[in-house]
Amino acid sequence: PRVAAADIGVGEDWSYLNERRQRVRKEEVERDLKWMWTLEAAKREAAREALQLSAPASF
Repeated sequence: PRVAAADIGVGEDWSYLNERRQRVRKEEVERDLKWMWTLEAAKREAAREALQLSAPASF
């Protein structure tokens, strides 16, 4: 299943938290978003490599 940015907290309202906790939450969401992008890129690369390996070699 694909993970959406909203699933990790992008666009959430953190105004009920104090400023320090808002800052930390924002940093956590940014960290998780970057990790999600890294994982998605790795999945795409693995799929691309799998397709190249399964394709017949052309000469």
